[in-house]
Amino acid sequence: MSPREKAYILDALREEQERKRAAGSPASASLREVVRNPTIWLLIAINFCYQVGIYGYTMWLPTLLKNLTHTGMGKIGLLAMLPYVAMIIGMFATSYLSDLTGKRRLFVLLPLVGFASCLALSVLTQSMMFVSFAFLIGSGFFLQAAAGVFWAIPPKLCSPETAGSARGLINALGNLGGFCGPYAVGVLTQHISSAAGVYSLAVTLAVAGLLALTLPKRCED
Repeated sequence: MSPREKAYILDALREEQERKRAAGSPASASLREVVRNPTIWLLIAINFCYQVGIYGYTMWLPTLLKNLTHTGMGKIGLLAMLPYVAMIIGMFATSYLSDLTGKRRLFVLLPLVGFASCLALSVLTQSMMFVSFAFLIGSGFFLQAAAGVFWAIPPKLCSPETAGSARGLINALGNLGGFCGPYAVGVLTQHISSAAGVYSLAVTLAVAGLLALTLPKRCED
């Protein structure tokens, strides 16, 4: 940065701190204050369940395709690309519609419910290979559709002093779902059936959708 740019940023930071002092607002918030906020734990729970679905799906997608198509790994690799192409479309479409309407809760809820539904239907229609594969592609469409909208919510529910710490905590604890999801699918697949593993992901995502319904209205634009 040029000296002029540095001076501008430093002046802006000083003015911000002076406004906070004049208003009696704290310059920063402790982790204890963040942890005591029940809304933060709601967001952690939603993110945890979402990550269970994301990682459970992505880690087991090749196995699901193998069981469905009974084809070689080369073709499975090609087929596995299609859900991720759909994922790109889903991310852009959901983010655009959320920004256009100002709806945040709705565009977290709809992708979670859509993801859960497509996973469940991919199992229910396994006797029709092309239909089941279409639902796996649909799962890909919703795979990351809620992510961008979800991360736009914490700043609206937290004060400027707690927003950074809150995001870190939501991300750190929520990402534990990335371990639990694939592990649960593996255990259920080994001891019950592959269908049970997929259904467990669908149920967890449905729970995330129900939790999203309880988010405060102030998260909307």
